[in-house]
Amino acid sequence: MAAPELDLALKNWTALNIWLKGADLSECLILLDFERNHAARREFLLRIHARMNRLRRGMERKALSEHARTQRVERKAKKRRA
Repeated sequence: MAAPELDLALKNWTALNIWLKGADLSECLILLDFERNHAARREFLLRIHARMNRLRRGMERKALSEHARTQRVERKAKKRRA
């Protein structure tokens, strides 16, 4: 991601929110580091961090759901074999 693109994303609050809607976790991390090393605006840092947490939460919930589903399937298979 180029610096001009990051500058546009961090131009104002509206631009940041629009950009964050389509960003993945790695892009948010790049943006967070860029903001931290340049303007370091507290509100922007917290907003980017909140988006990162939301993305992480979604990934972790998906993994937990998949694990629970796998465990149920394995228990059912074990009962059938017994």
